Amino acid sequence: MKILFVSTGHVDDDSRLLKESATLQAAGHDVTILGWREDPHGRMTTDTFDFDGQTLKAIFTGIKISYSFKYFKVFAFMRFEAFLYRWLSKHLHEYDAVQACNVHTGYITSKVAKKTKTKLVYDIFDYAPDTRNYPEWYRKMVVHWENVTMATADWTLICSEDRRRQIEPAKPKHLAVIYNSPLDSPVATNAEAFDPTQKDFKIVYIGGLSPYRCLPELLGAVEKKSALSLTVAGQGQYQDMFADAGKRDPRIQYLGVVPYDQVNGIEKTADILVALYDPVLKNHLYASPNKFFEAMELGKPLLMIEKSGMSDWLIKYGFGAVCGTSEADIADGLQRLIDKRQNWAKEATLMRQIYQKEFSWSLMQQRLRDIYQSFEVK
Repeated sequence: MKILFVSTGHVDDDSRLLKESATLQAAGHDVTILGWREDPHGRMTTDTFDFDGQTLKAIFTGIKISYSFKYFKVFAFMRFEAFLYRWLSKHLHEYDAVQACNVHTGYITSKVAKKTKTKLVYDIFDYAPDTRNYPEWYRKMVVHWENVTMATADWTLICSEDRRRQIEPAKPKHLAVIYNSPLDSPVATNAEAFDPTQKDFKIVYIGGLSPYRCLPELLGAVEKKSALSLTVAGQGQYQDMFADAGKRDPRIQYLGVVPYDQVNGIEKTADILVALYDPVLKNHLYASPNKFFEAMELGKPLLMIEKSGMSDWLIKYGFGAVCGTSEADIADGLQRLIDKRQNWAKEATLMRQIYQKEFSWSLMQQRLRDIYQSFEVK
């Protein structure tokens, strides 16, 4: 099949999109990614990405988004959606199936796919109505867009079981869970021995440096405890905060943006991993953090915020720890993890067993292949 992926994100570091695209191309499909870049403004460009043994081809439109006045970004999205409608109307008939990522591409794509009778898979990375504290009138409109897209799509993909509740009362034709699991990697198969007598502990966080992830609180907790060190990678609002902290304190290391294929190796050096999603943002109640799955695969002690998405697994099986969102709460959670370090090796074995049974990327790949196989059978 010829499959088109449509996304507004940074394709080169969008691990979910790249993993899914590579999975389908490895299965024999011809995959193209249609995306959005800021430069060169006003021009179409092409590119390729080597990922997980596959070379993926991509087409981009150039639309400026880096305005000093943030509300101008709305016009950038409107321009992209107008471009998307025109491009799909002209080219979508050339593809057998299209996979749209999030409502920014899903709603427009569903309209054109319905006209062209193209098979549509709608992948909800983040359920848009819950990503911001929108005015009620606007939230209702976004819910409508989501519901229409799900009702039109042949398959809707969500990234955790909890999101079945989040998307109610939408009525997708078919629904599947594709967890945000990392690529299966041999680096995760050999566990390092945990030393119950160790005195210093390295924390690693690689991901978006954005609000509502308790990052200033994490930094404060680490800076106040000399036994802790922190390695951070990623980009976003708090990158300067971590870069400055690294200049004044050798225990803080900011790596900038690192390629996805290096994440696993860096996290393997950690004593503790964190996924601190603040549930004050409704979407975080249903989050499916990459860090959760990476910690499970590696068997690393994990700290999460209580009631955030996937944190129930820690409570259910008694590994890792959950905490509140304040600096004091995070410091306490880290200390509770450290205090039970004699159990880390046993917990690591349990985490890997659960990961292989419930979450491994090989399982997710098979689910995805089965979905597209169902199109061919019909």
